[in-house]
Amino acid sequence: MTEEQIADRLFTDSGRDQEFVIMRQEGRDFRVCEPMVADMLAAIRENRIDVIVVDPFVSTHEVPENDNNLIQRVAKAWRRVADEGNCSVELIHHVTKGNLEITADSARGGGALKDAARSVRTINAMTREEADKAGLDDPRGYFRVDFGKFNMVAAGNSQWRHFVSVPLMNGQGLVKTGDEIGVVEAWRWPSRDAVAMRAAAERASLVADVPAETLAGLKARLGASDFKASDQANNWAGKLVGEFFDLDVQDKDSRRQVKAMLAAWIDAGELEIVQIQDAYRRVSPHIKPVAAPPR
Repeated sequence: MTEEQIADRLFTDSGRDQEFVIMRQEGRDFRVCEPMVADMLAAIRENRIDVIVVDPFVSTHEVPENDNNLIQRVAKAWRRVADEGNCSVELIHHVTKGNLEITADSARGGGALKDAARSVRTINAMTREEADKAGLDDPRGYFRVDFGKFNMVAAGNSQWRHFVSVPLMNGQGLVKTGDEIGVVEAWRWPSRDAVAMRAAAERASLVADVPAETLAGLKARLGASDFKASDQANNWAGKLVGEFFDLDVQDKDSRRQVKAMLAAWIDAGELEIVQIQDAYRRVSPHIKPVAAPPR
C-alpha cells in the first residue's frame, strides 16, 4: 500500500512517548486506568478510527499473566474500548517458546484472553516440508495466518504471507538505495501443475551432467539384482545410487537428493517401477532399468 493510498487514515502512538497501560496495581487490587481510557476513546472518536492494533498486549497491563481472573478483567477493559469507541481492537500476544505448531492454546499465560477474544489468528512459519511441496528453495520469510477460533467464521484455507525487503532510497553516493525495511506481501500457494513442473525441472538438473557410462553402470547393477523402490527397505535402490555418487543416504539432504535423482531417471524413461514377487510370494515395487525396445 502506498503513502497516497494510506492518506491520513493511519495514526501511530508509542509507549515510549506516553504510558499506555490500561490496568495498574493499586495497593492489593488492580484498577482500570480511567484517564488513559478516556483519552484513547476521545482520540478514536475525533479521528473516526475503525481498528486499534496494540502490540504487545503484555505491555498494556501490570497483572500476572497466569491469573485468569485478572486477565479477564484486562480483556473486559479492552472490550469496553471497542464497544464505546465503536471499533475493533486487535491485541498482539506472544506465545510460549518451544511450540512447533502455534495454535490458540499456545498463548502465554492463562487462557482467559483467548476465551474472551471474539476472533483469534495464529501465525506459523513455513516448514521445510511445506517449502518442498511449494517448490521453494528456502522457507525463510514465508508464513501462514490461520483462524484459531471459528466462532465467527467458517474454517478455510490458510492465508500465506511473505517478507520482502524494500529499499528506502535514503542513501547517498554509491549506496543510493540506503536502508532496507521488511514489508509483508500476500503470497499465493502455487498450483499443483506449477509445483510438479518445477520439481521435474529441478530433478532433471541433478542428473543432467551424469556421464552416460556411469548411468549405464548403475542400470546394469539395478538390472542384475532386485532393488526396492521403498526407502525403508534394506535393499532400497537409493543406497546403490548413494554408492555410485558418494552420497550418504543417512544424511537428510543427501537422501532427498538421491530420491530426486531416481525420480528424474524415471521421468526420463531410463528407469521404471515394476512389481516383483519375492521368494515368500510377496509383491512389492522395485526399480529396474527400462527394457530396450525390440528391433
